[in-house]
Amino acid sequence: MFVIALLALLAFGFSSVAPASATSSLKPSNPPVPNPAPPITTINGSPLTISINPMNLAMAVAYEGRQQFYDGFDGGTFVGFDGLVFGSSPSGSYLNPYPFIPFSQSPVTGTGTAADPFQMTTSVWVGEMPVRLTQVTSYVNGDLRYRMDFTVQVITPDKTDEGFPPITLFHGADLDMNFPGNTLGEGYGVYENGIVGERSEDRQYLAGFQAISPPAEKYMEADYALFWDAIGTDEILGPGFDNTVDSEYGDGGAGLQWTCKLDEPAPYATSCTISMYGVFGPVPLEKEKEKEKAAADIYIVQRPTPNYGVGAGEIVEYEVEVSNRGLGSAKNVVLKMPFDPAILELLDAVSDDGAWVTEVGDGYLIIKTPGLGARNDKAQTVAKIKIKIRFRVREGIALWTPLANRITFEWKDSAKNGKGSSNITMLIVAEANDQREALPMSVDPAAGPVGTVFTFTSQYFLPREPITVWYNTPEGSVSAGPTYKADEDGNLIVTFSNEGLEPGTYSMVFRGNWSELTMTVPFVIE
Repeated sequence: MFVIALLALLAFGFSSVAPASATSSLKPSNPPVPNPAPPITTINGSPLTISINPMNLAMAVAYEGRQQFYDGFDGGTFVGFDGLVFGSSPSGSYLNPYPFIPFSQSPVTGTGTAADPFQMTTSVWVGEMPVRLTQVTSYVNGDLRYRMDFTVQVITPDKTDEGFPPITLFHGADLDMNFPGNTLGEGYGVYENGIVGERSEDRQYLAGFQAISPPAEKYMEADYALFWDAIGTDEILGPGFDNTVDSEYGDGGAGLQWTCKLDEPAPYATSCTISMYGVFGPVPLEKEKEKEKAAADIYIVQRPTPNYGVGAGEIVEYEVEVSNRGLGSAKNVVLKMPFDPAILELLDAVSDDGAWVTEVGDGYLIIKTPGLGARNDKAQTVAKIKIKIRFRVREGIALWTPLANRITFEWKDSAKNGKGSSNITMLIVAEANDQREALPMSVDPAAGPVGTVFTFTSQYFLPREPITVWYNTPEGSVSAGPTYKADEDGNLIVTFSNEGLEPGTYSMVFRGNWSELTMTVPFVIE
């Protein structure tokens, strides 16, 4: 199953899907009148700056000028009410909430001292519901925390025998982990000292959220897409957070959740208050704990030669490259390479880096490597072991017989060990050997008029591999696109709108940054 890597990137011609309609039974008879939209307001503190968009309560937080939320404003406050969700629309998610209606936005006050902190107050209506949300954001210079105090208030309560529906408040973000010396966009999920969030690649920086009062009902750190899905899909309220953390290194989001129950006890309450911190900056682990948790992160790429077609009776040679991109060493890696002995004859497997064959079974080959050291950030190098494996295609094998395979592997380290899989190959039995600089991928449709949305698909990259994307114009120039990341199975799907392009034959190109695999396909604008 393919996973969409990114849904909306306007600079590269992307478009998002229109939400389904939904209605609520609790619209007041006299809905609030929206005030003119106030501008984005920013607390220019040090080392943190905090910006609020009063239209949708989206936030941007920067540490020493480095934005900490993906795409700048992919974080903030969301409200669930009567099965609907209200707030902003984060990039790369299916969450497309109903908008808030701005009520008021104060200027920033205070001098940034402990006695007189910076402060700004933002107030919105929850759509056309009789509910107003006010959030007060404050910050003291030199602190790694900003504070937020929320008041959820029912202005015209409509009490029935069933009471008033509970109001769910979420605060969180797609964390970008933009700290010095660390890989952008990824971290290790943590829940420590009441803070849910992520540790940076070197584990010396922390980004996350901490409840003050009352304790958060739920928390969550997960892959960013799963995180947003927990809040909602389109404008429909999701299942909520699940008190889990994904400690694997990856691209994640994190946040807290509270429920305001305004229908009990009698006499009915008309408001509830919530307070929390956002925490961003260097919060080092103890050295022993840091060393204990340092984990390996193994990737394996296989590069067959020839890479597209091999003739019956001919030899195909696989270069298998094992690399460790983690901060901890791997004690060893055990690879299992499947093959069909009725189609392929195993000739040999050799390594100049100390790997050796431990077993040849009926349809598989097992190889074990020596240890691989940790990634060296200072030298910008990763430890690698290379293995060459040769097969001969047996005579009489039918044309177009697929030879695709995927290596599975496990490793041991000083943390918690791990397992994974390689890229899958595209190889088939052909009339003659066929080696290509770029392999084909699919496009749908192959041609269309201006305004057509093309979908490009590949399933042959490494799991979680960064992939650079660009397209070539009919005139031969190159138009650079963004860098994406393949999903857990090595799939990448990119949608592209041709608005503004002249008719002609173009080509889309995907290039794997680690596998060095290049894939391309032409498409025509009519």
